[in-house]
Amino acid sequence: MKTKQLLLIALLAVVALLAAGLVAVRSLDTEEADSASDEIDLAPFAPVDIEAFGYTFGGETLEFASKETPAEDESSSETETTWYLTDDPDYELDQSAISTMLVALGNLTAQRQFENTGEDYGFDEPILTAWVTAGGETYAWTLGAENSVTGSMYLQVQGQEDTVYLVSVSALSALESTKIELAAPAPTPEPTEEPASEPEAAAAPEEDAETTSSPASDAAPKADTSSSASESAASETAGEESSSSASE
Repeated sequence: MKTKQLLLIALLAVVALLAAGLVAVRSLDTEEADSASDEIDLAPFAPVDIEAFGYTFGGETLEFASKETPAEDESSSETETTWYLTDDPDYELDQSAISTMLVALGNLTAQRQFENTGEDYGFDEPILTAWVTAGGETYAWTLGAENSVTGSMYLQVQGQEDTVYLVSVSALSALESTKIELAAPAPTPEPTEEPASEPEAAAAPEEDAETTSSPASDAAPKADTSSSASESAASETAGEESSSSASE
């Protein structure tokens, strides 16, 4: 009887632990959802709605505008958006880097906000200032110093100077690029086909070489035979001349 009671108590303890764990997990999910919903939207537009934008970083100011160009596929009648520098339209930009900037601007959010108390937030000497034109409206932000406690960055929205926002350190890091860094990468050269090499002439078999050399070796005895015949003819001629002289 006592064994059954102990087993029942153990089972109840396990069930209680499982229930407590389930409550903890649900509570954590709820906190994460609340944290995500607490993010403050600082960009009332979508990346595709951006008509022009610009920023100042490292003492360099860059302004961008877009135009529609024919698609790379010549058979297609569609066009694609190409971004360029307003003061240097012929400068070829890395369009992928520009797309990353547009996404960062169109999804800019703050972690929290508080009243501007006049402390030094770094807005007098900002790390970066950025502005966007979308839907006929202009929006601008000033990125100040880093909060030494949270690691976040102070941000000020144009027209809301009484409020200070805290944003992620990577919120506008995509815009921290110079003109040189935004240059389009050099095109990769197309591989060239090398001409096919001609097959090497096959070496002659050793038997052929021996066969080729045999006529030369056969010619030597023939030459010796001809020489002997000439010597015999000369001897006979000399003998005849001697006989003729003797008869006279």
